[in-house]
Amino acid sequence: MSWWREKILTPVAVNLITAAAIFLVSLTFTPVRNWVFDRNRYVEYPLFCTAEPYVDETIDTRLHIDFLVTNKSDKDYDPEALMEKLQEIFGPETAWSPLIILKRKSIGGSRIGELVSAEQDEAFNRGKGELVVKLDQSNANVTIEVRSISERTVLRAHILVDGIEGLSRKATDRRTNTQIPFYVKELEDKCFS
Repeated sequence: MSWWREKILTPVAVNLITAAAIFLVSLTFTPVRNWVFDRNRYVEYPLFCTAEPYVDETIDTRLHIDFLVTNKSDKDYDPEALMEKLQEIFGPETAWSPLIILKRKSIGGSRIGELVSAEQDEAFNRGKGELVVKLDQSNANVTIEVRSISERTVLRAHILVDGIEGLSRKATDRRTNTQIPFYVKELEDKCFS
């Protein structure tokens, strides 16, 4: 009996007591841990945007772009709520706006492609929210306003671009943004992605 107590029972008891003591000591540091790693200190913008280009050769050889707006949060948003979130992130006097403006790329002073149309995908967005999609007067930019978006949903706008040379289904891939005739960095910045 002495061998069992000395070789098995004592080491197991010591390990259990040590583990319990370490656990109890760590509980006393919870306020410090919460202060250092405060999750509520960092406010995140609830929307994420991306664009997927593709060519549908069964319809035409123009560039189709699905612009997707994703609500990552578990809260519904409208323009006022998005503006409040921006003010919470950047301060009450922020110059940022929840409007998403896609500016077309230009090379040597001339813009790439011609914007044919830009509109929300009503069938896709039904029951999830609403986007207001507009082309500006000069057909140079697309403005997208999130009128409403439900929690954890994706809204889609469809943009059609003509006049880009060398497009084909093989040359265009939804996983790349090199074919998108908009400034992608600005697109991502506008959605704070």
